[in-house]
Amino acid sequence: MSAPNSKPPQIAALACILVGLVAGIAGQPITGAFIAAAGMLPACYGMWTGMQAETQGALARAIVLFVLALGVAGVLVVAGLLGWLGA
Repeated sequence: MSAPNSKPPQIAALACILVGLVAGIAGQPITGAFIAAAGMLPACYGMWTGMQAETQGALARAIVLFVLALGVAGVLVVAGLLGWLGA
């Protein structure tokens, strides 16, 4: 049995991160944080497919995307809270 393709979930995760970042820069940081955080779901699926693959490169890329999605969402939440507090 062959391993599932790990490219589409990685592309979906990266797209969610980028769209969330653009939304955050455009003035909607909390919305952007939710969109970026949604990128963790395809990244988790990418991790699973990476574990099924013969090499560890797909798993490593999925882990990096997961951490990146979490980091971008966290930064956007903090930016939204600071904007809400007027700081």
